[in-house]
Amino acid sequence: MDTETMDILQKENQRLKKELDFMNTLFSGEHNSAPVYQLERATKNGEPVWINTHTITVKELKELEQTEQVEALIKDKSNSRYSDKW
Repeated sequence: MDTETMDILQKENQRLKKELDFMNTLFSGEHNSAPVYQLERATKNGEPVWINTHTITVKELKELEQTEQVEALIKDKSNSRYSDKW
């Protein structure tokens, strides 16, 4: 195997390990008590993060990289009939 192929495979291996580590954070940390269906993947400062779509605030959503998913959550939270203040 040539060195170029080896470098590509090593980078892919590192990327997959990082993805696996991120996926495993679902089962530990701050979201370990949240039902998985409430969690969605988002990006903040170029890094993946899990967000709880039921408890996240509009302010926290605005700190994330703006995607269609995040913008839809902001719209949904902003137009909610029920206020988080209650």
